Amino acid sequence: MRYRLLILLLVLAWPVLADDEVRDSVKVQEVEITASRLSHFASTEREDRLDTLTLQKYANQDLGTLLQKSLLVNIQSNGGLGGLTTASIRGASSNQTLVTWNGLPVNSLTTGSADLSLIHAGSFNDISITYGAAGSLYGSGTMGGTIELTNEPSWNNGLSANVRAEIGSFSNYKGNMSFAASSSVLSYQAQLQYQDSKNNFAYTDEFDHGHPTEKLTHNENALIGTIHNLYWKAGKNLFDFGAWYQVKEKNIPGLMGVGEPVSHQTQKDSTLKIYVGWRRLIGNCRLDAKTAYSYDFLRYTDKETADSESYKIFSEIAAKRWLSDLSSRWYLIQNLSIDLNGRYSRLEGITSNYAENIIEHEWRFNTAIKYTNDIGVFIGTIGKDWNTTEANQLTAIGEGVDSDGSILNANELPNPPLMFSLSSKVIIRPTWLALRGRVSTHFRRPTFNDRYWVPGGNLNLKAEEGFNFELGAEIFEQQTKVGFFSGDVAYYRSDNNESIAWKPAGSIWQPINTGAVISHGFDIDVNHQLSFNKFQLINKLLYGYNDTYDNSEESASYKEALGYRPKHIFKANCDIVGEKWNAGINFYSRSKCFTWEGRQVDAYALFDISAGYHMVISKVDVDLLGRVENVLNTSYQLVRAYPMPGRAYYLTVNINF
Repeated sequence: MRYRLLILLLVLAWPVLADDEVRDSVKVQEVEITASRLSHFASTEREDRLDTLTLQKYANQDLGTLLQKSLLVNIQSNGGLGGLTTASIRGASSNQTLVTWNGLPVNSLTTGSADLSLIHAGSFNDISITYGAAGSLYGSGTMGGTIELTNEPSWNNGLSANVRAEIGSFSNYKGNMSFAASSSVLSYQAQLQYQDSKNNFAYTDEFDHGHPTEKLTHNENALIGTIHNLYWKAGKNLFDFGAWYQVKEKNIPGLMGVGEPVSHQTQKDSTLKIYVGWRRLIGNCRLDAKTAYSYDFLRYTDKETADSESYKIFSEIAAKRWLSDLSSRWYLIQNLSIDLNGRYSRLEGITSNYAENIIEHEWRFNTAIKYTNDIGVFIGTIGKDWNTTEANQLTAIGEGVDSDGSILNANELPNPPLMFSLSSKVIIRPTWLALRGRVSTHFRRPTFNDRYWVPGGNLNLKAEEGFNFELGAEIFEQQTKVGFFSGDVAYYRSDNNESIAWKPAGSIWQPINTGAVISHGFDIDVNHQLSFNKFQLINKLLYGYNDTYDNSEESASYKEALGYRPKHIFKANCDIVGEKWNAGINFYSRSKCFTWEGRQVDAYALFDISAGYHMVISKVDVDLLGRVENVLNTSYQLVRAYPMPGRAYYLTVNINF
């Protein structure tokens, strides 16, 4: 099968490789040719792209904080800065939400989710979300959507540097340095991030007698990381190199409850991601090749007491991913493009928590077609994934049973069926309204922990599969007497079969296929801009309704909402921007939700305020920014029994050379 896929890819790409001169006669906009593959095929989707003002305001925050305050994303975090932070989009779990960096997956092989506290929001030129992304185009784990982190080159800008420092409440210190150099053929960007915090904030313990005020201890956090990107133009070729290394050490705090919080848990996370890419334009054909390596490491420990020399729990787990990706896109006629993509990944899990080290191989092949005319845009995709293990590996850890009762072969795992997506955006009135629609399938392959964890791993798991559709309306920017307005509204529904959840099985927990889950709801996005004197008023309102529930009639929780799925999310931002001054207010709220055990997590509503001043000192740009988070000092939790910080003050200095 591997050789057949390779031969098919080369045969289909041969006309492009051999026909440089013919393709030159087809006139297509350069932005269409040079756009990345995922961006090119996301033009019919509901997509949120963070604006420059928002990125600058939260440049010193982690990605979880940025998304919690600015987009329709539900964030779960335990213990404030540096705590494990995951994202849920449209009722999907964190392992059903894909995070990518320059097209490479960031999600953990072991858990399937991405820890957003490890991702520095200011490290990327562009951050966007595609809601309900199609599995045929993006692969496993996209029922909720994808979060794309992108670094892009700049050319002919010479040398520049930036230093950003922040000090805040609870002994919170952050620093970031960046350097960029570019000519007409070379572009280099380097960044260094540093973070240190005690996180020793006071909180009201609602689970203790009398609701006393207590102080969180054993919640220190330290992080250091660096990202490098190098681009080189060589004729019609563009070579790019990226490297991302990061280490975080975190003390995990105790839970709320009777008495003061006590914990001796610690966690260390480190990651290394490296890739080399090549792009070439041959006439109106774009060829892309990329190879990458990533290494993720996690160490979790727990002691009986702080002075104990031995560990109650000592767990280390490492994961390696080797990835190679090849794609070609060409235009048969004007405004009609076809894309072919093949990807291979070698996945390895290394831990004593598995019976042995695990090695899996993944293959993906998909094709997409896009047609654009005066009426709108029409896109179709088809994709297929395969997954195998090393020979005799399943036998070593215990044979699995397929859905028909047969014993799984030692090198086979259940694979999803052929995936597809059909989407369109139709212009109803060229300057006023567009309607869009999409129907697609998705899947999520069980993670390494789901299959191989000892005890509890379940080789009988089937991949989650399902379909989703969306109907939306996009209102283009309209000028009125009180400024410019634009908006977007969308209704969506996802049906997910064979959902995977960890359930108690005697004295241990084990993942099982729980059956069908339905997630449906709607999103509303309203934008407003008004210019007056030398200032600009920028307003944004976001509202999301979601209902995600168990739809398996055999389940004891039939029709019940899934854990940590709030029905309502509302966010609003108001900024006033001038030549030197800017000020803003941010409101974000979430309705109540429930844990997997049915315990309530209360709703919250929070306010932040900020103000900034820009000045030039000896041709050096200096920005001063002050902000107050949780102005009303509201007591709240994102994950039950883990308190979040109250009112906090921050001062940021940003210097551009």
